Amino acid sequence: MSIFIDVIVCKNEGENGNQITRAQAAIAEAKNWNLQIDKYTETGDVNGDGTVDVADIATIIDVMAGKGDAATQAAADVNGDTQVDVADIATVIDIMAGK
Repeated sequence: MSIFIDVIVCKNEGENGNQITRAQAAIAEAKNWNLQIDKYTETGDVNGDGTVDVADIATIIDVMAGKGDAATQAAADVNGDTQVDVADIATVIDIMAGK
């Protein structure tokens, strides 16, 4: 069984952007921390366009080739095993197939 964690990109004072999980955002909200949420990214939506599709697989391949900023590299680790590899592509295919 796979567990997917949605990712939120937020900005705080003086920061360019960090990715946090929805659970972390809920904790921050409960503690009244001030977060500016720039976008919400669904698991598998590596390129952040709002859709999980073949373009996300292409983005994972780009990251595997050493391209992409830190946020894109983090989003490309779709299965959460701390490595960006073919397993992440397989996970995106599973998401696209509704598995």
